[in-house]
Amino acid sequence: MLFLLAISCVDYQSAGPISEHEDTEVSLEEFEPQGVDDDCTSNLGSDIDTTFTPHFQLWLQEHPRYQGLSRTDLVGGSFGGLINSEDCLQRIPVVFVHGNSDRALGGLFEGWSNALPSYLRNGYRSSELYGTTYGYPESMRADEYTHSQINVMQTRRMMEAVLEYTASDTIHIVAHSLGVTMARRAILGGIELDIDGSTYDIGPPLTDSIEAFIGIAGANLGLASCTFAVTEVCGDELGLYPGTWNNGNLENQSTLLGTLNASEHYEGQRVYSIWGESDGLLGQDTLLDCLLYGENTCQIPGQDDEYNEYLNHFDIRDETVNMQLRFLRGD
Repeated sequence: MLFLLAISCVDYQSAGPISEHEDTEVSLEEFEPQGVDDDCTSNLGSDIDTTFTPHFQLWLQEHPRYQGLSRTDLVGGSFGGLINSEDCLQRIPVVFVHGNSDRALGGLFEGWSNALPSYLRNGYRSSELYGTTYGYPESMRADEYTHSQINVMQTRRMMEAVLEYTASDTIHIVAHSLGVTMARRAILGGIELDIDGSTYDIGPPLTDSIEAFIGIAGANLGLASCTFAVTEVCGDELGLYPGTWNNGNLENQSTLLGTLNASEHYEGQRVYSIWGESDGLLGQDTLLDCLLYGENTCQIPGQDDEYNEYLNHFDIRDETVNMQLRFLRGD
C-alpha cells in the first residue's frame, strides 16, 4: 500500500530526450497541425510501432505538461503519431484506453495489438491511432489498479495531447474493461479524491471534444467479484465496489461509480457499448455474463446504441473491429 501511495504522486518516467534530426530524420520546423484535412493524400504510417513516432516524441518534449505519455519504460508502452511535418490526417484520430494490468501494445493481455491491424487495413494510419499506458503492468497485480490521480490524469493527458498535437476539433475514444471507467472519469472532469485522500482538479468536461465514445466490456455499475471492498480495484471510494441490492434498489456503490453515473451522455457526442455474452469476468450470470444484481454492468447509462456477441472479455475487444468502425462512422 505504501508503494501505491508513493507512485500515485509522480509522473510516469520515460527515457532520455531525442534530438531533432538525430537518427530520426524528422524535425518540428515549420510544423503547424492542420486537423483533419479532406485534401490529405498521405500514405505514411501504414505500420504501428511499439512507441510514439519520433515526430510525436519531439513534440511532446516541447510540451512538458505531457511528460510521461511515451512510457518508454515499457515495451509497447505507447503508439501513434505523425511520421513527419508533411504528414496529415484523413480521419478523426482515435485514442485507445486499455484495461486492468494491460498496456498499449503487447504484454500478457496483448493491449490493442490484435485490433490495430484491422484499423490499418481499413485505411487508418499512425497519425490517426494513439495509445498510452497507465499503471505498472510489470510490477502491479490486477487487484492493485484503481482510479488514482496518476491513472486518471495519464488517460486525460493523452486525450488532451492528441487534440493539441493534431489540431483536430474532436477525437474518438475506444476503451476496454477498466479503461472504460478510467476514460469516463477523465472525460467528465471536475474535482476528485486521490488514494491518499487529497483532492485534485481533472479539468473541465471534454464532452464537446469527443465525437464518439465506445466502451468495450466495461464495469459501469461495478464488478461482480467486488462484493467486498477489500482491494484497491474493488474500493468503495475509487474502485468498482457495486454496492448492495436492497428491495429492488442498488445502494452504496463506490463514490467513483456514483460520480460516473450521476449524469448521462457526457462521454461524447455519440456513446456506444460493446459487450460479450460470455465475458467471464464482469457479471454474476454464466448465461449473460454482464448481469450484476439484474442490471447489465457493461451498458453505459444513456448510451445511444450497443452491440453484443457471444465472446469473452478479450475476444470482444479484438474481434469486433468492424462494429467499432461502424460506430465511429456513425453508421
